[in-house]
Amino acid sequence: ANIGPCTGLAPILRSAPTGRERPRARRAPASPPMPHTLVNALLERYRAERTALPFSTAQFALLVQAFPAVLVLQADGHIDTTEMMHLTVLARHVAQRMGLPVGVAAVGAEGPVQEADVRQELRYLATQAAHWRTPFLEALRPLLAAEAELAAAVLDTMIAAAASSTGNVKQNILIRMQSPIAGAMGIEQQGFISEDEKYEILTIVDQLGIGQQEAVQLRLRDIL
Repeated sequence: ANIGPCTGLAPILRSAPTGRERPRARRAPASPPMPHTLVNALLERYRAERTALPFSTAQFALLVQAFPAVLVLQADGHIDTTEMMHLTVLARHVAQRMGLPVGVAAVGAEGPVQEADVRQELRYLATQAAHWRTPFLEALRPLLAAEAELAAAVLDTMIAAAASSTGNVKQNILIRMQSPIAGAMGIEQQGFISEDEKYEILTIVDQLGIGQQEAVQLRLRDIL
């Protein structure tokens, strides 16, 4: 029988190694985005909706770090008068971290950013928390993975926000937790944190990926 050319082996022969070919270099796995890159991207997106925002990237990063506390203030579905007062205290705390004059010292102060600007943005975030929850927490997550002390400070601020919802303003001022942040902000004992607030704190801790950090675990034991 007349057998024609065997073309079926051609693709195999062409792909077979000849012994002279160099092995192909493996591609290195993509590196995760740097924390500051995520914050910059979030700031750009945020400014698209808040066009008059005066904050620098560093100042905006502090606002991002305060955002989980805003979520905790809304754990029961709304922000009441006492919680709104605490939002004002939180704004002052953030403004101090930004190096801004606060309180009486802020009256007549000059500069592109004022304590009132911080307060205004936190109130905006309180009304739009569902809209910004995922992008803010995603930008914050790598920051906390790199800095355990910052993760503990963010948790302290969340606990402080939860403790502010009892309505007992005098007690909030007089009774201090062991945390220096909570004490500075005038926060009461952990026992006044509601189940809804505990659940929200644990949910945020999980979303931020900080639940395995030792300092975070120690603080969570006090409220669970």
